[in-house]
Amino acid sequence: MKNFRIHPATWFFLFLLMVTGFSSVIIPYLFAITFHELAHAFVAKKLGYGLSKVWILPYGACVSFDDYTFKPEDEIKIAIAGPLINVLFIVLTVMLWWIFPVTYVYTYTFVISNFSIALFNLLPAFPLDGGRILSSILKTKYKSKSVYRIICILNFVFSVIFLLIFIISCFYGINFSFGIISIFLFMGIIDGHFQGK
Repeated sequence: MKNFRIHPATWFFLFLLMVTGFSSVIIPYLFAITFHELAHAFVAKKLGYGLSKVWILPYGACVSFDDYTFKPEDEIKIAIAGPLINVLFIVLTVMLWWIFPVTYVYTYTFVISNFSIALFNLLPAFPLDGGRILSSILKTKYKSKSVYRIICILNFVFSVIFLLIFIISCFYGINFSFGIISIFLFMGIIDGHFQGK
């Protein structure tokens, strides 16, 4: 797909997964993250927004649109579509376990990938889906500058939390994911209007 791209940070994250012994996670993770973003794109297109690019990021993805000015109610629908498709995959896979228990071994990682992506993306921080939903709700009551300030504060708080978790993990089996998440959320403060360009 011409407008479907993988962000350089994602290649670095995938490399970290390989060197830290988590290479078995890569395919289910990429599958879950890709469908998460395609769900955003599908809903946006149905609502009449022109798709420009789809960027696959380390902990989600980012859709760029020709016209990035969304109505708040449309942005909520677009944002919630990603986590919902992940939840749908979880439900369908668990149903498959009930029917064919042997599939558990092969699909467990896929369920964990979908669960992690959905849960993380619902955090109320930009540019995550939860941050977009929260900012859309707040825009109906407050001015854009106030909304931006609130989201930046939340980004900073979550960035510090994940940095602290990363530091703690250094003493009990280092987990680079938390460090990358911290940087990713901090970048949301620096570039609050990031669209994947």
